[in-house]
Amino acid sequence: MGSLTEPKIPVVDFSKEELKSGTQAWLSTSKQVCSALEEYGCFIVECNDVSLDLHNKIFDSAKELYDLPTEVKMKNTSEYPFRGHVARANVYESLNIEDAGHLESTQKFTSLMWPDGNARFCDNMHKIASIMGRLNEMVIRMVFESYGVENYSDSHIGSIDYLLRFSKYQEAKDNMALPIHSDNSFSTILYQNHVNGLEVQLKDDNKWTVYDPPSRSCFIYFAAEAFKAWSNNRIRPCVHRVFMNVSDERYTLALFAFQKGEIRVPDELVDDEHPLKYKPFNHLDYLMRHLKQIYASGIKTDYPIEAYCGEKTQATVVPSNPSIFSDDSDSPVRERVCEEPLDQSPVSNEALVQAIVADDNESENNRFGSKFPKCKVGLDYVEDSEFSSNCMRATIAPEELMENRISNLETRGVRKNRKGLSSSISKHNMKTRNSRLQSKISVSSVQEEVVNTLVIRTIRF
Repeated sequence: MGSLTEPKIPVVDFSKEELKSGTQAWLSTSKQVCSALEEYGCFIVECNDVSLDLHNKIFDSAKELYDLPTEVKMKNTSEYPFRGHVARANVYESLNIEDAGHLESTQKFTSLMWPDGNARFCDNMHKIASIMGRLNEMVIRMVFESYGVENYSDSHIGSIDYLLRFSKYQEAKDNMALPIHSDNSFSTILYQNHVNGLEVQLKDDNKWTVYDPPSRSCFIYFAAEAFKAWSNNRIRPCVHRVFMNVSDERYTLALFAFQKGEIRVPDELVDDEHPLKYKPFNHLDYLMRHLKQIYASGIKTDYPIEAYCGEKTQATVVPSNPSIFSDDSDSPVRERVCEEPLDQSPVSNEALVQAIVADDNESENNRFGSKFPKCKVGLDYVEDSEFSSNCMRATIAPEELMENRISNLETRGVRKNRKGLSSSISKHNMKTRNSRLQSKISVSSVQEEVVNTLVIRTIRF
């Protein structure tokens, strides 16, 4: 899985009182921010906006949320996949507030969880979301000014759509709570309690650094895939994972920034040294199509945004964790080049939201266990005792819930379950050292009666 190194995530001080646009402190901090994002894709934010008292209140409120009955938490639903309640039994659970930049959204979420009201929870979560939002917007202004495109910063900030995610982690039997991934947002800000677990890959060398915040008032800022595209490859997305090998519960709050509408590379960021790498793209459309591609192929594409809106028509697909395909974790990554870009056909939210990709855990040494990078996370796991598998599930509206699964699918042909959901598997051989795996799965049709879950086994040949 790669070795761990001494902590070296850049730390940027945002606590200076004179940190205002145009000041020397602003220019100096902006330079540190850009350098960190270009070289590492992340940095630790040191600030004094969160007192120890507020820190304790926030995570006391988070625990109060997770202590609610499951049937209450399942009311947290969305028209989009993985923006509602997601749970992996005894390992991971998350809830989400959409449009988190507005107090009304937090109030609506609070009323959903506590019909009689919970002013303390609402106040604490709105405070921390506001602090994180202001921080993100400050970073955006710094980067835009540093690149000489400050004229676009107001319109960019005005089109941000924030998603606030509460996550709870517990000890995982293989220690892998979230597999290796980079986020599909524009940027992500993470705030955690006293329990560590986040590891970041600061270089392309398979070495990992544990995020250990210097104080309880620190955040970590991630650049994500859309930020990379907007910057025309100047900024790198942060590759990270979560390992849980302690019994304490880990709570985090993550603020994801997405862009409403179109993202395009500013003309000022295109020159002979930096030719145009990306066409203009719709951020939400990219997210939905990427989810569709994951379910269609069964493998995670590394930096798939090139396939969606890159100037080149071919995309390199790289396993997010090459060591699972080889007994030698230091062996070079074996790449596969897609013959076509991501599928551009219309996306069915209904088909996406009910899919589960499960792995088989056939043997003690099964390298495809929960480490198998079938999905780029954001897409989180649940444990399904019926199949003794680690599965991926999206929560959908309660009225759509049905217990209906397909298991042990044939490697060829079509099979129907009792509710009338047809599915098909086609094989795609990805050559690795002594290994081949099934990597293309497609749902051929979904009946009007939407089912809750579809389980497809990982098959090793």
